[in-house]
Amino acid sequence: MEYKYSTIVDSSKWDPEGLIEGIPLRIHEAGDLEEIGSFRAQEDWRSSVGPLEKPYRGALGPEISFITCTIPECLPERVEAISYCLEYGFIHDDEIDQKIEEANLDDVGAALTQGGQTGKIDDKKGSSGKRKLAAQLLREMMALDPERAMTLAKSWAKGVQHSARRVDDKDWKSLDEYIPFRVMDLGYMHWHGLVTFGCGITIPEEEDEERARLLEPAVIACMMTNDLFSYEKEKFDINVQNAVAVVMKINSCGEEQAREECKKRIRIESAKYARIVKETLARTDISLDLKRYIEIMQYTVSGNWAWSTQCPRYHLNAKWNELQTLRGEHGVAKYPARYSLKDKVNGVNGVNGKRKRNEECTGDEVRTNGNGVKKSSHISQGKDSFVLEDVVALSLDWNLPELSDSVVLQPYRYLTSLPSKGFRDQAIDSLNTWLRVPPKSTKMIKDVIKMLHSASLMLDDIEDNSPLRRGKPSTHNIYGNAQTINSATYQYTEATGMAADLSNPTSLRIFLEEIQQLYIGQSYDLYWTHNALCPSIPEYLKMVDQKTGGLFRMLTRLMVAESPASNKILDQALYPLSYLIGRFFQIRDDYQNLASAEYARQKGFAEDLDEGKYSFTLIHCIQTLEAAEGLAGDAMALRAFLIKRRLEAKLSNEAKREVLAIMKKTNSLEYTLGVLRALQRELEREVDSLESRFGEENFSLRLMLEMLKV
Repeated sequence: MEYKYSTIVDSSKWDPEGLIEGIPLRIHEAGDLEEIGSFRAQEDWRSSVGPLEKPYRGALGPEISFITCTIPECLPERVEAISYCLEYGFIHDDEIDQKIEEANLDDVGAALTQGGQTGKIDDKKGSSGKRKLAAQLLREMMALDPERAMTLAKSWAKGVQHSARRVDDKDWKSLDEYIPFRVMDLGYMHWHGLVTFGCGITIPEEEDEERARLLEPAVIACMMTNDLFSYEKEKFDINVQNAVAVVMKINSCGEEQAREECKKRIRIESAKYARIVKETLARTDISLDLKRYIEIMQYTVSGNWAWSTQCPRYHLNAKWNELQTLRGEHGVAKYPARYSLKDKVNGVNGVNGKRKRNEECTGDEVRTNGNGVKKSSHISQGKDSFVLEDVVALSLDWNLPELSDSVVLQPYRYLTSLPSKGFRDQAIDSLNTWLRVPPKSTKMIKDVIKMLHSASLMLDDIEDNSPLRRGKPSTHNIYGNAQTINSATYQYTEATGMAADLSNPTSLRIFLEEIQQLYIGQSYDLYWTHNALCPSIPEYLKMVDQKTGGLFRMLTRLMVAESPASNKILDQALYPLSYLIGRFFQIRDDYQNLASAEYARQKGFAEDLDEGKYSFTLIHCIQTLEAAEGLAGDAMALRAFLIKRRLEAKLSNEAKREVLAIMKKTNSLEYTLGVLRALQRELEREVDSLESRFGEENFSLRLMLEMLKV
């Protein structure tokens, strides 16, 4: 899926326990429009229905608001509308909690049902204020997307009808009995409508049952999260309906133990959904919209958790940020949206220091240098307008405006905007289960590794002449080789400076040692490719240790150095794990390059054969042909294809299929898969050993290895 409107952010601040491990957190660039929609809904409710606390504790948060992180790829022009809709839903649900008369609930449900059937809600004179607001909202949504607006109204109506009866059900015998009811009570149907409308998704009717089946773990994780954080304000209700209370009753335990049980369930369901997303994206028997929907819904899980940790709705002591406070007190008319759907410069909104088009410098401004001498900010090159004094004044000015790093960062930002599985961040978080590195150092190490990894990808793609990276044009194909090299080199210098700022003085030495090894490993990979020399398996593995394994080893050594429990024994204990992960990761990449359809979409069909790279699978194939009898013809054909690739810098798809056919004869792909599975078992044994040594299970590390399985 292409990500146009959001960026991945570090989730460790909001999820230090790793409950949402394996699911990234994204933030929408148009989050400001969510505030406008939410405050507008509050203002309209007060004027048409009745009073609310001010500010109302709905969907907004001082750092992360709900829509911003749970639908991070919502079409920007729809953010305000669905935020209004969500806030309306929150207010309506709170009325249900306060046992507002059932007639009002029926009125809203009937209005939404009518909207779902006809695309219109009657709001004649005498209609309730709630009905009028619902009609106004539906009109706005119908103007944007009629079909999906009606779908939203239908799904929301189902949720309202369910919520109206929830006070009748209260005596839960088990958590599994409670969950199905609470899932509907959570407002899932309303949320389903918001997501499909916001992202422009239509799921075929025949896939609706499959959608519900695939989504179940995500919905349970969100429901359990909601109950976990809302229990504090619900626990004194006469008829509390909350998973924490259910677990306390069933297990006859205290609140803290019940909370821990709920967290365990959240971790299990989140991990289950992370696997489902991966498997669903690889399927070919379902629609693209269902795939998009399942992928998008993972951000509901991570976003809902992050929002819940800091939102005033669940935390009475949470403070609104300054702008939210002003909008809550004075209204959005006085403090309107800062994000503009129209005024963008190079894809960046015309705010926050960026000039809008009508604010561009005209070239006729007059400034002064540090000595008060007037100088033109624009020197014309016309016949009569070249002023020597201006040039002299400029050359004597030591206070010229600084050139920002925005240009040198553009290639890097492009690469890091592409979707990534974030395995190295997961590796750091997994090690931290045992090492307990302080949050500041952990973030710095993540940043160092991200800079190095991204810079190496930019350079690798130039060296390999790769056309694609993560399904998009490689960085150098957009910015050119020179600018891409410059940007990558800049990241190396930035990473070096950050490594020097880590608390342990040995961290910089570790960083430099591993960087040196990485370059040596890369040199052999390039040398073998350029000279068409097939390495032995031991040579290949040593190259992998230095190249691919270098970053895993570096992050391990840096984490150990920054750990309060740092010692040589600890360092050596984790060495085998970092080596095994590096070897497994590279051989897996070699295999996927040749065998995975998803990889072909991301990088191109059998791209390693275009690069002339001696992958693990190709080395096995060549060595098998050399040792086997009766395969001389295949050996000659393979050699011819490799020479052809060297002369033409690539192979046709037909030629690649012939190479794959030869590999099939030597069972090279099957052999590679067997090696991967053997390494997977070794990794699992190594984790067993480390868990025994540290005296603590490492669920997040096991989850990461599970996600890497082939």
